[in-house]
Amino acid sequence: MKDFFYKIIFLLFLYFQNIFVLNAQIFQHPLPEKHYENQGILINKKKITSNSFQKTTSTLSLPFFDDFSITFGSPDPNLWIKGGGTRVGNETSIKPPSKEVVQFDGLKFSGVPYNIKNQLAQGITDTLTSQNINLSTYLPQDSVYLSFFFQPKGLGEQPDGPEGDSLWVEFKTTDTTWAKVWSKGGTYDSLTTKFTKVIIPIKDLIYFVPAFQFRFRALGRQSGGYDTWQLDYVYINKNRDKNKYFRDLAATTQPTNLLKRYASMPIRQFLANRSGETADTVVTFLKNNNDSLGNFNFPSFNFTISNLTSGTVYDNQNFLPVFINRSERQRKVVTPNLSTIPSTNKPIILKSTFNFNTGDNSSYIPGIDFRMNDTISSVTYLTNYFAYDDGVAEYSGGINQRLGRVAIQFHANVPDTLTAIQFYLPQIGRSLVGQSFIMLVLKKLDNNPSSILYQSSINIDSVNLNKYSTFPLDTTKLLIVSDTFYVGWQQIATTDLLNVGLDKNNPNAEKYIYYNLGGNNSPWQPSIDLNGAFMVRPVFGSRTNVISATEDDIAINNFKVYPNPTTGNINWTGLNINEVVVYDILGNKIFEKNKILFSENSIDLSKKADGIYIIHFISGNRKIIRKVILLK
Repeated sequence: MKDFFYKIIFLLFLYFQNIFVLNAQIFQHPLPEKHYENQGILINKKKITSNSFQKTTSTLSLPFFDDFSITFGSPDPNLWIKGGGTRVGNETSIKPPSKEVVQFDGLKFSGVPYNIKNQLAQGITDTLTSQNINLSTYLPQDSVYLSFFFQPKGLGEQPDGPEGDSLWVEFKTTDTTWAKVWSKGGTYDSLTTKFTKVIIPIKDLIYFVPAFQFRFRALGRQSGGYDTWQLDYVYINKNRDKNKYFRDLAATTQPTNLLKRYASMPIRQFLANRSGETADTVVTFLKNNNDSLGNFNFPSFNFTISNLTSGTVYDNQNFLPVFINRSERQRKVVTPNLSTIPSTNKPIILKSTFNFNTGDNSSYIPGIDFRMNDTISSVTYLTNYFAYDDGVAEYSGGINQRLGRVAIQFHANVPDTLTAIQFYLPQIGRSLVGQSFIMLVLKKLDNNPSSILYQSSINIDSVNLNKYSTFPLDTTKLLIVSDTFYVGWQQIATTDLLNVGLDKNNPNAEKYIYYNLGGNNSPWQPSIDLNGAFMVRPVFGSRTNVISATEDDIAINNFKVYPNPTTGNINWTGLNINEVVVYDILGNKIFEKNKILFSENSIDLSKKADGIYIIHFISGNRKIIRKVILLK
């Protein structure tokens, strides 16, 4: 079964990269702190965008240190040269030594592959280059070392090894060429996917110059987010002991969500069952990066939940000091309290924060304040949509079967009006523009036509890079869902799968994903080993215009057209039809039948070409529109 499922669900790695460009803010007014929109990750740091880089005019002096915890999106331009394609984030690393790392893959900073034409293109991908550093006052005996931590793969795609995909360190020589001084090839050995410390001595006299530079370069597949590497704690200084690093206690992992099941949900749905929707615990980790004996650390911490826009504090808990051993990664667990959130119709963004009192200061490395990574936060959106994902795709996935279907389960605590569905559609190798799919809303997974609440053919006419695509429901009647419902998509008559973003940071969401190989007799099956959340979000609107169901509504809802897809014969039941008009996908009328007898309930389109057809059924003064796939 596992191998069979792998055949059906085809995962393509994608980590979208331009975090600032990715997200517009939910509200039109500026928020008090910078954040990624709709992904549950709050950033307490200065904003660096792809257009904000300025090469520093002065040369840097030692120490050179960056744990990447004070910038987001792009590396700090005061330390690193503009461009290179790398991104700062906390989404694809596993058990990092400090919050936020630099990520290398086959995508530019904009999220576009380095080579979009050749899927097998191999070569240099991301590069991270330092600003000039003055080493002219030092000599080889001054024990100047470069050190860093690196991790292959993480939650990304595994670099192949050992000679193909690799990560390099290069030093710039006096003749402006670059010398490779260290490299690591990819590997399939899972034991090497942890963060590993590397210390490189700088000994050659050619590097002790007024404008020394070093860089990290990745070699790998250039056609997408493949061959992933993570980098953290880059440090150069004099008088270093190669067997010792430094003392730093650091928050490492984004706090888990405040909600039990979702990453985000409509405020109305949350308030209808706040105790049932609140997570039992919120978890993060604190890492003691001191690798030497003789230091005893007893950090305490504070946990708060607040309204990001108003600053109102809903929960405030203090925790006593607990010993953390050297090199230990300690799990911190709290029980959140959301009972004080007031009843409201207005959206709320909740900020959950762990603030650690580590005792770190700037005495370890003069000029470096190690308290900068002692606080870590997440945000939870209570707005107008359900989401299992955090807004960041580490992979993309889909179903590569003709007429194959994927459905994601949601639950409405109270009836609500579904107005649109959002899909994150990443660009993998080729553009999705011109591709079509069927958008689905189901109340059951039983292949019964009566279980289809809504279906519509979607033609992708544009894709906003690194943004969700919103598809409003094209219906003249309000679609009200209640209890359990399913949202998803169906492949049309092609094996070219629809790539949908896949968030690997919520592996528990897999149990709400189902797939179907296509056809009315094919059973729905739970996903296997997907370990993530498809980035599909049902969006809800105001209920001010909701009306009660009338007899007319009930009659139209009971009208069924089958089979769909069909080889030619189209049947209907539930209403007496007087006229049928059929249009192709371009709006051309290709068939019409008038004065249909009471006993007639079918038409034959078997002589028409395969494709999608829009059929207008007229019953008295009613017009019912259905989309049908013809596939012979």
